[in-house]
Amino acid sequence: MMIYRNAKILLTVSCVLLSLMGCGSVLSSLETTKNIKKDNQGKLQCPTQSEDNCWVRSLQLISQCLPSSINGELTSDRRFCQNRQGLIVHFLNPYDLKPKSDTIEFDVYNREFKCFHIKKQGDNLAITNSPYGDIRLEILDAQTGAMSISCLFGESILINSKTVSENCFLQKAKALQDWPQALFSFKEDTNNRNFLFFMEGLGLGQEPIFNCSEGK
Repeated sequence: MMIYRNAKILLTVSCVLLSLMGCGSVLSSLETTKNIKKDNQGKLQCPTQSEDNCWVRSLQLISQCLPSSINGELTSDRRFCQNRQGLIVHFLNPYDLKPKSDTIEFDVYNREFKCFHIKKQGDNLAITNSPYGDIRLEILDAQTGAMSISCLFGESILINSKTVSENCFLQKAKALQDWPQALFSFKEDTNNRNFLFFMEGLGLGQEPIFNCSEGK
């Protein structure tokens, strides 16, 4: 299948490029609180937080699998979102605009090819079964917002409680388009209700996964 062959080629090229940096466990520039230092006046020197980090790179890479159009319509059984090109999303449970659970799971497709699986449980996120590997975002402390992100190719980001309490990360986060997260956005017009699922944060902007409409 052409899509899968292209994915495997990209995977090989990406791993070769990463091997030049020491393929294996690579820490993103966002990672460590040991980079938080104070200058001679006692002011915090925050680590450099480039938009070129593993959260951005990983999501942009897996998004290459998405179909040319991510706009579709919800089927009457509320389990599928599709358009003329074919299937976009398969919900494991019928999709509910007002869910009783904070967990949602779905598979993302490009026609008949399954790109990846997404499970969002509260603020935690797991993207699995992609040709490149898995991406996971885990909230370590709900009060401080401390989190751990496991990216593709062994890279990781740790935003721990000290980083947050020192206000170091938050000083930069506003300029980097906020916290890493996955969100639903709803829009309603005269004829339809549209729901968009997207990722954002750390300079990613909005990386849309699908945009599905439901007739009233």
